[in-house]
Amino acid sequence: MIIFEEELKKFSRSLEIADTEDAVYSEDLTDMMSIFINLANDYDETPVDVDVEDE
Repeated sequence: MIIFEEELKKFSRSLEIADTEDAVYSEDLTDMMSIFINLANDYDETPVDVDVEDE
């Protein structure tokens, strides 16, 4: 029979997953709102200042 608590104690992440996680978190990812603001600023010389609140 499998004892899940014991199996969880033995668990270690795959090196590939750890490397991928580090690569993703180290990148400066631009979200869609930032892209739209940059496009609006390029289109119109008046800078756009958007205050977006997370729900």
